Amino acid sequence: MYVVEGPENGYTSIPVAMYWATVTMTTVGYGDITPHTNLGKAIASFMMLLGWGILAVPTGIVTAEMTMRHRAAPARPDRRCPTAPAPATRPRRSSARIAAALP
Repeated sequence: MYVVEGPENGYTSIPVAMYWATVTMTTVGYGDITPHTNLGKAIASFMMLLGWGILAVPTGIVTAEMTMRHRAAPARPDRRCPTAPAPATRPRRSSARIAAALP
């Protein structure tokens, strides 16, 4: 950006251009330095998309993997807290007994 935009557009040194690139890639975008030429805007657009890609693509991959592992895991109905009291058990009612009890 220092070479493309130059000092007249706010990129007074290479560290300032690196600061702009870091701010853009981390999607903070303070707006204190903005590109003014068409080539600078094209580079800025690419950097913004790259910043989103760095965030969105790994997030999607990790989420898909977690979902796949969660679905593939066997159900564990016997899993309980060891310090909690045992749940109270009730006799199961059959649907015929429930239907007979209704008016």
